[in-house]
Amino acid sequence: MSRLTFRAGRAALRASFVVVGLAGLLASSHRSAHGADVSAGLRVDVVTTGIARPIQLALDAQGRLVVLSHGWRGDAAAEIYRVDLSGHLPVDATRVPRVVVPFADESRKTVFGSLALDPRSGDLFLGEENGNRIYRLGADQRLQAVVVGLNHLLFRIDPREERPLPRRVDLIAPVLPKTEAADVRREPLWRLIGVAAVGGDDLVFLSSVGEVLRLGPDGDLRLVARLPAGHYHRTNVAVGPDGSVFVCGGFQIRQIFRISPAGLVSTVASELGDPGGIVLDREGALYVAETALHRIIRIAPAGNR
Repeated sequence: MSRLTFRAGRAALRASFVVVGLAGLLASSHRSAHGADVSAGLRVDVVTTGIARPIQLALDAQGRLVVLSHGWRGDAAAEIYRVDLSGHLPVDATRVPRVVVPFADESRKTVFGSLALDPRSGDLFLGEENGNRIYRLGADQRLQAVVVGLNHLLFRIDPREERPLPRRVDLIAPVLPKTEAADVRREPLWRLIGVAAVGGDDLVFLSSVGEVLRLGPDGDLRLVARLPAGHYHRTNVAVGPDGSVFVCGGFQIRQIFRISPAGLVSTVASELGDPGGIVLDREGALYVAETALHRIIRIAPAGNR
């Protein structure tokens, strides 16, 4: 499964979206009225219902929630919603217009599993699920192949470069693999399943066994923390303004973790309904796609409205 992220105009393969804030959480938790367990001092609100199998989220320049869905019937490559959260909540998405991306007229039936939004143009970038291509979906609602040939390596791609599209990654030097640092020898690099940008050109990764790793400008990959044991699948990773790393553990783990700059791990939320994409708004509220419950929830400090 491919994932995407945007950082300072660059796109990279990933398993996550941006999450910021919710720092300084307490270890204790409580059960919300909507089912999830959250850390003390936080509350859960349902903001959108009626979206079939939402898997990835973004926020556009107008503050609308952009949702990538697999749809109710599975008869299209993707369904994309833009949900206005400024009115009465929760929003019934069955009444919201959506963009349906049909399957291509060829034997290769692509399904999209990742989403990134260019904050300057508003274009969406869609990565194939279990595929090796990235496409741009512009305002004209036309798909254009941007990158082809992605296979278990990590690349930085600038879609604004004046070069013919699609870009062939077999002609581009990957960010990884490179020489591994001496303290990271357990998990093969092809098992890195999530990536997010942190401060300048540094990158933070999640491995399939719950290791959080950081790649600095010196090219060394260093271990930051280990999350609880489990199978990490459909994960998302993001970095807060204080350098904290947030990880949505995905379908089997069903938790969201915070790793402090010192490497301490705490739990933001648990008992989630197959969590997928996560994104944070300007007020610090965290939005989570609960795929199994066909809804989007918001986790925010209890005093905020």
